[in-house]
Amino acid sequence: MADLRMLADLTDTERHQWLEDIGRRRERCRPGGNGGARVVRSRSPSVRDGGRPDLEPGQSAVEDIPVDESVVRQRAAGTAVASRAPSRRRRGVAAAHLIGMITAMPKDPTPVSIDVPIPTDPYKIVIGRGLLDQISEYLVPPRLAVRAALVTSDNIFELYGERVVNELEKIGLRVHLVIVPDGEESKNSETLEECYVAFGRMPLGRRDIVVALGGGVIGDLAGFAAATWARGVPVVQIATTLVAQVDSAIGGKTGINIPAGKNLVGAFHQPLVVLSDTETLRTLPERELRAGLAEVVKYGFIADTAILDLLNAASGPEALTDLDLLDELVRRSAVVKARVVGDDVTEAGGREVLNYGHTVGHAIETLSSYNQYRHGEAVSIGMVFAARLGEKLGVSEPGLADHTVRALSQLGLPTGGVSYAKADVWDVMSRDKKARAGVRFVLCPRPGEVVVIDPPDTDVVNEVLDSLA
Repeated sequence: MADLRMLADLTDTERHQWLEDIGRRRERCRPGGNGGARVVRSRSPSVRDGGRPDLEPGQSAVEDIPVDESVVRQRAAGTAVASRAPSRRRRGVAAAHLIGMITAMPKDPTPVSIDVPIPTDPYKIVIGRGLLDQISEYLVPPRLAVRAALVTSDNIFELYGERVVNELEKIGLRVHLVIVPDGEESKNSETLEECYVAFGRMPLGRRDIVVALGGGVIGDLAGFAAATWARGVPVVQIATTLVAQVDSAIGGKTGINIPAGKNLVGAFHQPLVVLSDTETLRTLPERELRAGLAEVVKYGFIADTAILDLLNAASGPEALTDLDLLDELVRRSAVVKARVVGDDVTEAGGREVLNYGHTVGHAIETLSSYNQYRHGEAVSIGMVFAARLGEKLGVSEPGLADHTVRALSQLGLPTGGVSYAKADVWDVMSRDKKARAGVRFVLCPRPGEVVVIDPPDTDVVNEVLDSLA
């Protein structure tokens, strides 16, 4: 059975040593064959409790990080803990384009704040550089909150964990670390159950919070764990990947994958706040950045054509290395997502347009067992399918498919090369959440416009599927 490791009560020196240990142990912390989180527990004598010799193999240690009790007393008494409201000023389109690898940039003193106008649960998306060192200024926990379950992966914690822990401590939260594996294949019921086990050992109360630190997999998994633990505890989304910053962390969609399909088990659970520190994009592997740009391109085709203009003006590699450009792309994408989900919280209608490229994209992910294509790569191919289908049906203007292929190819994203049995593709698509007496598709008549169509002729769909081979 898979285990989870919890962060022990360590001194600064001990934490530094523990972080170094992570690098040496990383290969042994990969997902097991069952997809769960594999424990590598520290039983070092340097831990204050003597190394927890009472733990048997397979047990998890649930321990606390020291907390400022005065802040806890303030909250219990109903006294507000100092917190600066985020700035509402937004940056304009960046003019400079950097060449070469992304380098560290000065902290942006004026982060962008975007309102997500959910009628019952409004919140903000805050975008800027250096936000991981400003979490305490933007996060106001529920009154009487004592604990924070920080759900993340080894790699992400090694990069950013200490900064996040320090900021959560500043607002009086006792932090418990829950380490889960990287990768879409780990977004499953077993890993979810391990989160529940960890929450129970803390114990995580209904007034406490879950903090998701990572990309789309972490956000979806931690968000669903929060939505279902104790019938719902608050969640905070700290997005560290491009796909999370522009899409998955916004809007409250949470869930896990099952063999029948992607995200078929889940819940709508809006976060307290979404924090997107764009400096974290400097550490993303190139493939992850490219995959995230597919979601950005999606917003350009369905809503904001300035996104397509910005990407077209940049050379292919430049879109991956220009942090000013990435800042603007994240901001524009988040504005579109916030507007759409604010109008349709539970995907009853209008929110379906955000699934442009996703009907076939999700089928590709499912049929490849979630380990061949990144989400954005599958969506990229799905957008090519949607553009070609739109032209075949006379919904999309001539040339849209060629425009789509050029835009995606320039970014190094796949535009074809897939072939699955038609029966399998239709089987997966029939479980798509947009299905109504057949498979419906999101199409783009022309850049900046989007429609959802009723089930088209099967032969036409099959012909377009064949074109992706």
